[in-house]
Amino acid sequence: MDCMVTQLKNYEGLTVNATQFINSWGGSVVGPDGKTPTVDSPEAKAGLTALVDGYNSDVIAKRSNGFDEEATNNAFVNGEAMYAYNWPYMYDNADSDGSGDKPKSAVQGKFAVAPIVGENGPGASTLGGYNLAINVNSKAKNTALDFIRFMESPDSQMSFAENAFPPVLASIYDDPTLAEKYPYMPVLKTALENAKPRPVTPFYSAVSKGIRDNVYAALTAGKSIDQAVTDISTVIKNAGQ
Repeated sequence: MDCMVTQLKNYEGLTVNATQFINSWGGSVVGPDGKTPTVDSPEAKAGLTALVDGYNSDVIAKRSNGFDEEATNNAFVNGEAMYAYNWPYMYDNADSDGSGDKPKSAVQGKFAVAPIVGENGPGASTLGGYNLAINVNSKAKNTALDFIRFMESPDSQMSFAENAFPPVLASIYDDPTLAEKYPYMPVLKTALENAKPRPVTPFYSAVSKGIRDNVYAALTAGKSIDQAVTDISTVIKNAGQ
């Protein structure tokens, strides 16, 4: 049995995992201006070192270097791993008794949810989800605003929660009926209160690719942490040029 599985395939999921380790050890990737690299700080290096050391020591399963969310889900639900990092959708799969449209889980009734690991206690999860905005050129701004208000309403957010999508309203997490159905809701609320956004930069696509390419090389090709953060920093500096 694997100790832990997570998403270390060279795609956006690796950016999420890498930034979780960086943020959980007190580091960051870019400064407030979205252009200045900060990933070469001692804290950021410590977080990436923890990720790579965990991988090299098999605390994080080697096969995770080919895992996306669904592969992680399948490994945990099938009873192949003690721990897994994943989005909340995995809860329903892990808790399935096989009576509905999901196959029976090997860990049904035998698992719990906790915040991700940090250097000294719970770490900082990485945020991700739907972003609602109104295009400045829209000819239906009022209608768009009405739609945003509808999506952010308590009824809509409760529907999100009932389908394993974390709601944006803190009050939803305190609903006793929902907490009874999904016991992880209080833990998820705590995790979100400590969560950090993905690197906030106008050049996100390039920065994300720089992170995952270099962290993947540190995991699988022996690239040193120092060289990885140097190369990520170079990507950030060049992204706006």
